[in-house]
Amino acid sequence: MAPVVLLSSSITRCPAAASSRRVWSVRARNSSDAAPCASDAADERWGLGRREALGRVARTGIATTLGAALLDLAEGAGWSRAEDGITLEDAVPNEALVAQQVAEGADQPPAEDFVTRTAEPDDWYGFEDIYDDYFVLIPPEWNVVTTSGADMFYRNTLNVEQNMFVALSSKSFSKFKSLPEDFGTPQQCAEAYLQKYMGEFTSTRLGIQRNGRVVAAAQRTSASDGDRQFYDFLINIDSYAARNQYGITSSERVQSKEWDRYFLTTIGIQGDRLCELRLQCSKDDYEKDREELLHILHSFQLHANSDFPAAVPDNLRGKKKSLA
Repeated sequence: MAPVVLLSSSITRCPAAASSRRVWSVRARNSSDAAPCASDAADERWGLGRREALGRVARTGIATTLGAALLDLAEGAGWSRAEDGITLEDAVPNEALVAQQVAEGADQPPAEDFVTRTAEPDDWYGFEDIYDDYFVLIPPEWNVVTTSGADMFYRNTLNVEQNMFVALSSKSFSKFKSLPEDFGTPQQCAEAYLQKYMGEFTSTRLGIQRNGRVVAAAQRTSASDGDRQFYDFLINIDSYAARNQYGITSSERVQSKEWDRYFLTTIGIQGDRLCELRLQCSKDDYEKDREELLHILHSFQLHANSDFPAAVPDNLRGKKKSLA
């Protein structure tokens, strides 16, 4: 975040001005000649110079640039000194404010690297689908939900805002080859999934505003899954709504935050099918439960570990009637 510059400014009436309009006055350092402010040409140059200086500050947001802009403003517009106004000594950052902003920036969590710092728990149980060929570890406090319509859906009984599910593409119409070929880079894939998630959360209610961003995206290979390639990404979506949706003025439709969620997703390709594991949690809970969520994410494998026979014996296989 760029430092915010506090300026001690004042507006003074130009004594030589014919109208009652107010003009900004700037006192340049080591200057003693006051520029005439009654001239329309000088006023016009002043206005143009001020707009140019403010535009430069808006583009850069740097305190030193603001000081240089004030110098250009004072010299280019023909102003050298006024009795009251903005001094260049005032155009330096407020040290206390800058220190506060640096401290706030230090408190921000670093960008997600999808790396766990703890060992995988040994009291979790595995969920495997021998028909769709995927496997994932489940914490003991997560319970299955059978009414979601997803291929597999679990919810944390200790925190109902946390859930996970597996989504699979169609066996008949899927023709996925590889993640880089079908989705590009992890960042490009995450942006595509962000648009997909935003579409899923589209609301028909009035006054709803939902914002989304990609927090992080990365590529990994799973050694326990035959060095299969996965894309991991973390997406943040928040929702704002107005309690008085039918208010006439904007002041009557004040929006407040409904929810702020993180979506931790990994995708991989098994055969020609795309497999997605999505975990959802509150943004406030992510740092606290990050290790657990990442362990679940990394346990996702696109092959079943069961001893169920890979091929059905002939005596159990259905036979077609011969046409002869």
